[in-house]
Amino acid sequence: MTLTLTSEQLYIFIIVVLIGIQIYQQTLIRSLKKETEDIWAQLGTLVGSLTSQILGMQKDINSKQDKK
Repeated sequence: MTLTLTSEQLYIFIIVVLIGIQIYQQTLIRSLKKETEDIWAQLGTLVGSLTSQILGMQKDINSKQDKK
């Protein structure tokens, strides 16, 4: 049995492989985009919480200074 590959068949095979790689990379990009959005959401929550704690500490400090 002899297998003969023409240049057209080889090009088609290479194109199919490259399309498969591109589809795989696009799924990875979507995954990374979602993870990045989740990290930014967590960072926003952290900053909001930290800001409220700092403001609370400033109010406590100001109230203690007013008592003196």
